Amino acid sequence: MKEIAPKYNLKIEERVFAKGLDIIPGILAGEIDVAASALDAAVAGRAGGAPIFVVAGFAKGGARIVARPDAGIKTVAD
Repeated sequence: MKEIAPKYNLKIEERVFAKGLDIIPGILAGEIDVAASALDAAVAGRAGGAPIFVVAGFAKGGARIVARPDAGIKTVAD
């Protein structure tokens, strides 16, 4: 993603979290717009009130891309 982002005027900063669920506070604080995480973290975060939804799977093993609803990402193409 970092290689193609400049082509679309996007700035990508990578942050690595020990567990998928650790990303939820950053999403709630508005510090993270898009995340690649395991499905269990997305489900647990959503169940805990985080305003996220699954956009698409991209790898074996349950990994998903999640984004805040106000990030404007509604489809895989976005």
